[in-house]
Amino acid sequence: MVTTLFTLLTGVIQSAEGQTQNLTAVPFTDVTIADEFWAPRMETNRKVTIPYDFKKCEETGRVENFDVAAGKMEGKFRGHFGFNDSDVFKVIEGASYSLRLYPDAELEAYMDELIAKIAAAQEQDGYIYGEHNRRIRRRDFLLCE
Repeated sequence: MVTTLFTLLTGVIQSAEGQTQNLTAVPFTDVTIADEFWAPRMETNRKVTIPYDFKKCEETGRVENFDVAAGKMEGKFRGHFGFNDSDVFKVIEGASYSLRLYPDAELEAYMDELIAKIAAAQEQDGYIYGEHNRRIRRRDFLLCE
């Protein structure tokens, strides 16, 4: 365990013979995973998990919250927590990694639309926190529903 932690922190690996070798980071796009364990899971993530997660973000109002925050539609913030936005950002991050490895025009177009909604909800200085932005634009300081 200590050896593994040392390797992760320093990027140095030691062989059984005591020789050390520096590890070199490579871009994830230079790595091909073609094994029987991870490759099928990455395919499931691409074809099932990412679309499902975006669908859930829409069903729960997380995507619509950006339109409300941008003032493009009326409504109250949907969700139990003001940081509901972060779930959308996490799915975008995962989808971005997937797109880099497996180009998908339909997913890319969907993300472009979603990113435009997010940009519209941002303050001029780039700040975004959906419920806060909605309240500021509407001068409505009631709690979330």
